[in-house]
Amino acid sequence: MSNPEKPNDLEFCLETVASVLTDQTVVLGLRPSYVRRDVETLRRRTAVEGLGFITKSLPKLGKALDRALATDLPLDLPPSFKRKKGTFLPVFLGEVFDMIFDASTGLVRNKPSSLTEIVGAVRAVRQVCYLFYKLEGSYTTQDAEAVLDKFVETDQSLPCERDEVPLSCTAMQALESAALALWYVFKVTNLEDILPGHGPGSVATGEPVYEKMCFKRIYSHLEQEYPITDFFYLNYGHLLENFESLEAMEEIPESMAKVTLVPKDSRGPRIISMEPLEIQWIQQGQSRALVRTLERGPWTAGRVNFANQQVNRDLALDSSYPSSENDFVTLDMSEASDRVSNWLVAKLFPTHLLKKLQASRSRSTQLPDGRVVRLKKFAPMGSSVCFPVEASIFWALAVGTLRRIRRRSDMYRLPPVYVYGDDIIMRKHDYELVRPVFEELHLKFNEDKCCTGRFFRESCGMDAFMLRDVSPFRIKQCIGAKLSPQQYLAYIAYVNACGARGFWGTRAYLLGVLEKAAGPLPRVTVADSRFLPEAIVEHDWDAETCRDHNLRYFQSRYNKRLQRREVRIRRPTACSVEHGEPDWSELLRALVLGYSADCEEQPRPCCYVLPRTLNWGWGWVGTI
Repeated sequence: MSNPEKPNDLEFCLETVASVLTDQTVVLGLRPSYVRRDVETLRRRTAVEGLGFITKSLPKLGKALDRALATDLPLDLPPSFKRKKGTFLPVFLGEVFDMIFDASTGLVRNKPSSLTEIVGAVRAVRQVCYLFYKLEGSYTTQDAEAVLDKFVETDQSLPCERDEVPLSCTAMQALESAALALWYVFKVTNLEDILPGHGPGSVATGEPVYEKMCFKRIYSHLEQEYPITDFFYLNYGHLLENFESLEAMEEIPESMAKVTLVPKDSRGPRIISMEPLEIQWIQQGQSRALVRTLERGPWTAGRVNFANQQVNRDLALDSSYPSSENDFVTLDMSEASDRVSNWLVAKLFPTHLLKKLQASRSRSTQLPDGRVVRLKKFAPMGSSVCFPVEASIFWALAVGTLRRIRRRSDMYRLPPVYVYGDDIIMRKHDYELVRPVFEELHLKFNEDKCCTGRFFRESCGMDAFMLRDVSPFRIKQCIGAKLSPQQYLAYIAYVNACGARGFWGTRAYLLGVLEKAAGPLPRVTVADSRFLPEAIVEHDWDAETCRDHNLRYFQSRYNKRLQRREVRIRRPTACSVEHGEPDWSELLRALVLGYSADCEEQPRPCCYVLPRTLNWGWGWVGTI
């Protein structure tokens, strides 16, 4: 279930972290002796603990830093890191931590000698600690089993649909208010008027991408609200030509999803649910309708977002130095989708939507080890309606709680609550009122990622400290003996990220490893980098130097039509497969995807682009 630790991977990760550590401390102006001591500690512990020190122990140190910054509590080091005698600071990276924290109290320095210095120190620690936090394949079989057991345990802790759950008066009133808010939001939404579809993911019934328009099953609970003759065929001509196959379809009482494990980070894999083909088809249409309502509605537009993370990112950055007018905190839900019970959805969603959502819901799921779990949650992650339903509930519950407590009846003066999935932003004083209600309804906040202190905020990939972006870049894969197109693009991005941040030693090391695996690479200037993302950005080269390099190492030609000199480089291209002949199913796919046969940017009829799959190809590009 996980990749074994390879000596080459260990050496690569170790040298990369050592390079980043050296670059960061040089940027901070620390003495070379401090750098050598920390690098020696890194090498010694990696020799003893293996890759786990880089993928697990270092991230725990980074979490300790984040927790102290996010909560204004003293620095609490993991047990595996020694303290400097008489201080709260670790021996490893001690000089960098000393720039951030007061050694005697473990609190963030109130009067740092320099704002640039303390921000640089925070950025340095987080970059070193989180560099390989997302490394794929770094979890064990035991980690995977623990994730599955936790999935089952969380589900069993939720209330059943018919349970009488004892609630406080505040929680009951918050539920009523939240249900009213969702009624206002969705009162004109019609989940019968939907355009079904398919996403790029796999389905529990196993159909490949070119068979996703060939429906084979009738689910009784789905048929009651979404008859197969109305929602699975393009028109009556399509239905009549496939009438024999329709009569032969198997009728199944209930649908069953299937759980799969995908790489997440060093703590273990992420659980994703694959829905049956016909269920996913309807869920995609429902999801589009819900998202459209939430993004355009008068109460939720700009507050509940799905396509635009920038709202939450900007708020996180702006509130990382709070004032009386800007006292937002960033909150993260723990096991967000797994804790939204079907009981809670039934309490909050309007009846006309609830019937449709229940009809397309899988009642059970099968785990990779063969266990079948009868679901109490509404839907696991992977269901198309999971994301919009959980975002709606988090927003409505927060707003409903605050409306009841503050006795506000005006729906046009709602408290500011911003939601993107399980990332929530609200006023600091509102959080203390909302939290007890959420927890009473089995929704839990992730204490380690809720940023309620003064200077640190985290939301939608934005890690902000004192109005500065301190987000690290993370390496997810080691370069193997055979370089894949995905790895090639990722490492081009890593090399360019190192150059943009001034990590010149790390950039040189990664570039050497990449060129050893891929051969000569094209070069571009900073100004021209947007034209060729598959090229290495050279910060000190001019356009003529880049052009000379490209002409020296790559085959060239003069394009008379475009009147430019071009070079031929190897480029990752989308992988596609041609299958079958044009028929009704192909026409249905064309209309659902919204492409025409003469549009070069869309797949040709009967040509299917394989999701998340790249192949090597060759292409001519201009010598910029």
